[in-house]
Amino acid sequence: MSINLKLLPSVYCVAKLSPADDIPVSVSESSEFYSFSKSSDEASILCAQSLISNNIVADRDWRLFQYKGSIEDNIVGMVARIAQPLADSGISVIVTTTYDSGFFGVKVSDLEQAIEAMRHNSIIIGI
Repeated sequence: MSINLKLLPSVYCVAKLSPADDIPVSVSESSEFYSFSKSSDEASILCAQSLISNNIVADRDWRLFQYKGSIEDNIVGMVARIAQPLADSGISVIVTTTYDSGFFGVKVSDLEQAIEAMRHNSIIIGI
């Protein structure tokens, strides 16, 4: 079974926020994908890095791939099928999900190697 991924056009970052911070207006008003996570002692946002100022602490230069598949679809092993060829190639990944989609990130510097590793494992990349 092949997996189809879409490469999102923007470059992303994971920005560190205070637990008291709200989602930055530049992010919430954008049409770009973002994911906000919060615990009692930290908050982070995965978003297009063009929306985050340079003075905010962030791990920058990630590219994201999106796959479709809702939680209800119970797609067993989807994360492993995508992450394993990347791990085998020594490529770090970040992963997040929404109800209907999953998102994998690789560093910009690893993008070409990641695409090649996934294509060798029947993962189809669209733009």
